[in-house]
Formats: sequence, structure tokens, C-alpha cells
Amino acid sequence: MEITADFECKGPELVRYKGPGGAVVIPEGITEVRGRAFMDRTDITAVTIPAGVKGLGWNVFSGCTALEEISFPEGIKRLGEKSFAGCTNLKRVALPESLTFIGRKCFSGCTSLESLTVPKKVEEISHDAFYGCIRLRDLRVERGNPNYTSQDGVIYDKRKKDLLFWPG
Repeated sequence: MEITADFECKGPELVRYKGPGGAVVIPEGITEVRGRAFMDRTDITAVTIPAGVKGLGWNVFSGCTALEEISFPEGIKRLGEKSFAGCTNLKRVALPESLTFIGRKCFSGCTSLESLTVPKKVEEISHDAFYGCIRLRDLRVERGNPNYTSQDGVIYDKRKKDLLFWPG
């Protein structure tokens, strides 16, 4: 694992990013990105997360207003609370098939987010995960998800008793 001075780590956990911004590639060997590691970095435009990362902590990228692109590896299972809250330039997110948990207010305030597909292995979408995503019109749940379903951009629990998100 080659860790540069741009990254503060404790073992295999990334604690804080101290680099110049732009397109950031998280080093191989990282297994967890701790809460607030990139929080309020308005100079980060793209992030590539390597294979081996299993989860993102709370507020990891919240307030990264220039973030336009995020690349997730297969194998990541958990997106923590407010992971991308306030990432106002994030337009599209491709979530990996391995994902099982989307934390509370994970994408809240992502006002440019237009499309997102919830993978079939997702077991929990926490409260207000997409709150304030005013442009999110193409929100789908992948066929075969045993917990959630979608119709016309609206997400429900599988029985269609609980409404989780509606566009606009």
C-alpha cells in the first residue's frame, strides 16, 4: 500500500485527505474511509474508490460542492449517514451491486442529482436518504430487490405500504 502525504491513515483506514483537490484516487489497501475524511472540500471534482473499501463513514464527502463524479468499487457494502450530503454538482451515481445499506440523508441536498438505481442487494434505505434531491427524476430499484420497489420514480417498500421517496 503506497500512501502519500495527501492521505492521513490509521492502518487500513483513511482518516483525512490533505491533498490539493481535483480528481482524487484513494490508495489501494484502504478498507474504510472514516467519517468527515473529505468533508467540505470544495476543490474535489472526482473521487475513485479502490477495490477493498467496504464502507464509507458519516459525512465523508458532505459539502464537497464541486464533486461531479464518484467511482465505487464492487465490494463496497455501506454508505454512511450524510456521505454525500450537499454535493450540489453530483449528477449521476452508479451504485455497485454489492451495496446493502444507504445511510440516513446519504444524498440529501444533492440538488443536481438526476438519476440513481438502487441495487438489488440493498437491505436498508435509511430515512431521508434522498431528501432535497430536487432534480432526481430517474430513481429506480433494480428488479429482484426483496425489500424495495419503484414505479415512475417513486420508491416504496416491497409491499407498497411505505413511501420512501417521490420526485420533486
